[in-house]
Amino acid sequence: MKTRVVMVSGPAGSGKTSLVKAISGMLGRFAFMAADEKSERALSGLCEATDHFPMRTPCARPRQFSIRLERLLDSHDVPLVVSEPPGLQGETCAPILNPLFVFEKEKYNLGRLILTLTPEDVGDLRKNDVASQKNRLLIDEADVLVVTNSDAVEDERRPGIEKAVRSFNDACEIIFFSAADGEGAEDVARAVLEGGYSRPLVN
Repeated sequence: MKTRVVMVSGPAGSGKTSLVKAISGMLGRFAFMAADEKSERALSGLCEATDHFPMRTPCARPRQFSIRLERLLDSHDVPLVVSEPPGLQGETCAPILNPLFVFEKEKYNLGRLILTLTPEDVGDLRKNDVASQKNRLLIDEADVLVVTNSDAVEDERRPGIEKAVRSFNDACEIIFFSAADGEGAEDVARAVLEGGYSRPLVN
């Protein structure tokens, strides 16, 4: 049986680890590959196995991801691996997932690419600074966008956030999520467990 692999991407501080921690009890048996030791510790005891990426060289990220994934599965037989991207957190993830999608179809079942952004990140999308440009690229490749810290987002602001996202990706699912009150947790868990990687050639 193929292992399901789901990547949760997003810039530093956007809530990737908090999201996985909040839904960990809904995912069954899974392993977590973290961007760093701090994120790995946050999931300790909440899943069957954890690992973290030791290197941060951008050019090594696709190979590094594949190697760490293989090593983890050699030692732990789990049906699901949830992973943060290795290296720089604001970079696109399609170049990491595409080789698995093309060459490892018999081994892995790639789930939807999930992106986390804060409401502030989405509000800044029209700016011309580097962070906003990167966030636009991240949205373009995402299958699911999770707007974190949704407990701080009033209902009247939400259509504007959705419209901003739709101007860069009209196909992704948008979920408002809060680790504080649990809003959207079941929808995020469903997004992890169901559906496939649908935008493999974006990069």
